[in-house]
Amino acid sequence: MTIDFKPTWLYLKQHNLTGLLYFGKTIKDPFAYPGSGIHWTSHLKKHGDNVTTIWTKLFTDKEELSHYALQYSHNNNIVESAAYANLMLENGLTGGDTGISQQGREQLRIKSSLHKHSLKTIQKIKEARARQKPTMLGKTHSEETKQKIRQYNLNKPRTSPLVKIKNLKPHNHSGELNPMFGKTHSIDTKEKISASLKGRVMSGEWKEKAATARIGSVWWHNNFIETRSKVSPNDTWVRGRLPNNKNKGN
Repeated sequence: MTIDFKPTWLYLKQHNLTGLLYFGKTIKDPFAYPGSGIHWTSHLKKHGDNVTTIWTKLFTDKEELSHYALQYSHNNNIVESAAYANLMLENGLTGGDTGISQQGREQLRIKSSLHKHSLKTIQKIKEARARQKPTMLGKTHSEETKQKIRQYNLNKPRTSPLVKIKNLKPHNHSGELNPMFGKTHSIDTKEKISASLKGRVMSGEWKEKAATARIGSVWWHNNFIETRSKVSPNDTWVRGRLPNNKNKGN
């Protein structure tokens, strides 16, 4: 045993909800140590620290440690396998994959795309999240925090409605693409909609503002959606209403 070598544990951990594995090393308590790999720690943040330490093995010899760690890494293909969160081979000596290189980012992207949750796992995750209490349950913001929120909202840049219209992606909801195609609202739903609209009174001020806003505005459409404005949202829009809406009121 070399003088500068400290007794080191190798361990294998598994997330109880997702089944993802992580092979690592530590000189600390392997049952309390959560692991330090980037993909692994990100997985814990997303799905919770619900982990089982499957096995541990203590080494007091540096060469024996490294040989065992590398042999396990190669035999189980921990870098390429979607079952493992490891992004690099574990040699038992260097630290975990705590730095992200371009190659590391690519490995992380590939691993994330390959790892698919089973229906059973998805159900477990849903149940676990349903048991989680909202972070602000029973709490209130301090006056200082409220003031910061107000100040942030006041200083937040506003996007004009015209810019929002320009950024709209075309959506064709006509015919069979319409979510309500071939369906009708139930009597109960119709009554609820009717009840929600009854008794709604627009103030004189609101009516005046609405009328003023419409002065000089015309209909424009891009074959997918339509809007009223005084100028065309962009070059792809033409004046007028969508063909299906031409007979509707202005």
